[in-house]
Amino acid sequence: MAVEKFDLVVRAKDEASAVFSKISGNMVGLATAAAGLIAVAAFLKSSVSAAIESEKAWNKLGNAVDKHGGIWDAVRVRFQTFATTLQNQTGISDEAIAESLQLFIDFGASGQQAMDRVQVAADLEAGANIDFASATSLLAKASAGATEMLGRYGIRVDENLSKSEKFAAALGLIRDRFGGRAIENAETLAGKIEILSQK
Repeated sequence: MAVEKFDLVVRAKDEASAVFSKISGNMVGLATAAAGLIAVAAFLKSSVSAAIESEKAWNKLGNAVDKHGGIWDAVRVRFQTFATTLQNQTGISDEAIAESLQLFIDFGASGQQAMDRVQVAADLEAGANIDFASATSLLAKASAGATEMLGRYGIRVDENLSKSEKFAAALGLIRDRFGGRAIENAETLAGKIEILSQK
């Protein structure tokens, strides 16, 4: 009788262990699936947020072009191609490039001038080791005659010149000092990783 009870207890324990093992395995599977769903949801949320920010940047640029007498539908593809090309060369996001274009247009630049200034801003960013938004802001202010802040980065312009002469001199000095730096920086490992992160 004791042997039968012992066998019954051992058998019950073995069967319970098997059940608990299956439950444990299912719980791990459910936890893994839940973690995967959370990761997918987070990715989708960030992707949607990025798409919304991109749309806002391009809409603001379109509004700036229209506001200053241009026709957005006529230049949209040109600006988008420029932004995509520069992004692929430098790793600067096309949204940041659109924001930069918009600021230069708001400061009175033509479409071609704005694209030229964005390239100079990219080189200033890389050469002066500042962020792209700051480089854009410095150039936009310089286009209005405020070139003093560029002195921090070794770009010193004769303050007795007219606004347009000061800006032309500042652009020349930036090109001489930092020209091509954005693309050079993109050739580094960090630059290549940044370019890949923008795709």
